[in-house]
Amino acid sequence: MATVRRASLIGKETKVETMKRLIQTNEFLGIILIPVFGYLLSFTALMISWVFSGFYNYFMDSLDLDTNYATSGMKFILIVFFIAISWKVYASRLNDFIKSIYSVLPVMVIFMNFMDKKWLPNSYIINGLIFTGILIYLYWKKKPWYYYYSITLTLMYLIFIIYT
Repeated sequence: MATVRRASLIGKETKVETMKRLIQTNEFLGIILIPVFGYLLSFTALMISWVFSGFYNYFMDSLDLDTNYATSGMKFILIVFFIAISWKVYASRLNDFIKSIYSVLPVMVIFMNFMDKKWLPNSYIINGLIFTGILIYLYWKKKPWYYYYSITLTLMYLIFIIYT
């Protein structure tokens, strides 16, 4: 009876194994899934930040504080929030592909916080240094191609947003 049960389990794979096999055999699937789910996640994060900023500005208006302090405080709270979530995601045992999809979010948050239309050359220099640092880190850790793809695609998307 046990041999029959084992024989029936041979050849069956879990959903995670199926997804890994699909991603490894068909890179085109990864090229499509990273932008779709990455930017969907970023849109969700944008909604969270709007809710955060709404509550934060409501309380800052009731306290009669300066707007610059409110904006800086809001950015600080959001960055701490996203760092905490990112730490949990990257420390988990999730698949590297899912982590690379998630990497769109923190990279977008970091790059958007350093984008300033008044000081555009300085923004490019700072973001270029951050981008180079991320690429060196990925190369040093020998991460798969989809990490490079998601980060490069995010940077290109943000540059497109600035010029339009």
